[in-house]
Amino acid sequence: MTAEHTLGKHFRLNDGNVIPLVGLGTSRILPNETISVITTAIDIGYRHFDTSEFYKNTTQLGDGLRQVLLSGKVNRDDLFITAKLAPCYEAFGDIETSLKEFLSLLQLKYVDLCLLHFPIQFKKGATKCNDHTQLGEYINGKCDHVQLWKEMEDIVVKGLSMSIGVSNFNQHQIQNIMQTCKISPAVLQTECHAYLQVKDLVKFCQDEGIFITAFAPFGSPGLSTYKPCYKECDILKDEVVLDLVRKYDRTPAQILLRHLIQRGIGVIPKSSNAVRLTENINKTVKQRDATIHWGEYLNGRCDHEQLWKEMEDAVKIGLTQSIGLSNFNQQQIENVLQKCKIPPAVLQTECHAHLQMTDLVKFCQDKDIFVTAFAPLGSPGLSMHKSKYGANFKYFTSLGNSNQPCDIYHESIVLDLAKQRERTPAQILLRHLIQRGIGVLPKSSNPERLKENINIFDFELTKCDMDSMKKLEKGRRIFSFGFLKEHPQYPFTET
Repeated sequence: MTAEHTLGKHFRLNDGNVIPLVGLGTSRILPNETISVITTAIDIGYRHFDTSEFYKNTTQLGDGLRQVLLSGKVNRDDLFITAKLAPCYEAFGDIETSLKEFLSLLQLKYVDLCLLHFPIQFKKGATKCNDHTQLGEYINGKCDHVQLWKEMEDIVVKGLSMSIGVSNFNQHQIQNIMQTCKISPAVLQTECHAYLQVKDLVKFCQDEGIFITAFAPFGSPGLSTYKPCYKECDILKDEVVLDLVRKYDRTPAQILLRHLIQRGIGVIPKSSNAVRLTENINKTVKQRDATIHWGEYLNGRCDHEQLWKEMEDAVKIGLTQSIGLSNFNQQQIENVLQKCKIPPAVLQTECHAHLQMTDLVKFCQDKDIFVTAFAPLGSPGLSMHKSKYGANFKYFTSLGNSNQPCDIYHESIVLDLAKQRERTPAQILLRHLIQRGIGVLPKSSNPERLKENINIFDFELTKCDMDSMKKLEKGRRIFSFGFLKEHPQYPFTET
């Protein structure tokens, strides 16, 4: 079995339907928080929501789904709803009746996936049991899995659920269903985490084309606060996990989820915290500053105004502290400023002694937009990476087929100032930008150069020096992104 091992992607089930690899578990989310959690999760990017008749927030979940659908943020086809039916089946037809009642609470016409929640049969009323530790009192004899599965197949035929599966079933119980079924189980939902890896069960299901989704992928660390009789699980603090956290600069939760995803297992972590919701679905949550990169897409014209509204939403829900732009020109920035509620805080753009961007820098500074310069040294080593980019090199940079590196370092003005100040050429070039009020983002993996690049605040260039540096302007852009030139929103008119 193969899966797209990337957080937020999808997997095609054995019945042809598609399930998101990451979903949101809704158990133990307080009813009065549920609507807010659902709308926040939708804004973050969640589309898969997992619920059960046993959960006490089903009505509020339905209200939240209804709210986001009416808002136009998503269409029903964008969502994937998993509904687990409580096993209170005392008569033929109880499956269909239970699901229809569930759909009424969810305010939906169908669910995307319906699961038998347990392989054990309970008496009616079990779902109203306030203390799940007392469910043993509701056990109602042996459960006929084969008969129940026929009823599950009926709900597919009637369009009440697109896919069907099981939850908390073991291998033998799944095999019993598969011996006589017409529609194979598409999914097994089971507890699975680093401390309970259920390798044999996973292998069996994957060999049979049954997709596994893991509930409690963190070991439910908050369960003991919900009910003191449960022992606290400490996977998030395990030294193996923490070592990987340091190695990959991720959170413990992201390491645990990634481990399952790379095993081909879907995950349904539970959280009502916006930051954790983001961490659980986003592999790059560490960044504290967001940008719209390039200023356009190759898929038709880019609606900058609409994109900026979404950027503002990212601030409102706490996903980033500041928002800005990268590689936008003055006109494109002005278009954003005309309608924005939160102005761009930063423009990141190529800027160095050969491409001083004087007009754009002045415009941004007049608008209180901070400019940060990438390639502040002119990327002198870029030509060395020509083999890495291959035939695409000429479309990525303006160096084309030339092996000629950028020669800002060797400009006599720069060398003279370096000699006078007893500094390196790199320090002169960076100081020049800093004194223009521009932030710099030099790149290096050399420890000595890293030190040099930050040791630029104990000297100052004179006005005469700064005037001399102006003479180096050549309008020479290194990163022209030539493959974008034919696009109507290509931002670099000078190249």
